[in-house]
Amino acid sequence: MGTRNTNDWYHEVKRYTTQLVHIRSVSPGQGEILVAREVLHLLQQDGMEQAYTAIGLDPLPGDPTGRQNAYAFLRGRSQQTIILFG
Repeated sequence: MGTRNTNDWYHEVKRYTTQLVHIRSVSPGQGEILVAREVLHLLQQDGMEQAYTAIGLDPLPGDPTGRQNAYAFLRGRSQQTIILFG
């Protein structure tokens, strides 16, 4: 993504966002689980799963509806860590 034009990845992010907001995810509910699964699916597209040191779904402890967080770890050159939540 580093060498592509900003407009190229803008449309990609817009497409991902559109996919996610089309999932009805009223809390609590099955939709939240579907969103986490879709985020994981998006992270794995185009062979990207090979870039991550770890990727998966992490269940929320004690959650009665079985919700999960999608995660992916991507090793960089810096010792600092960046965490994105959404």
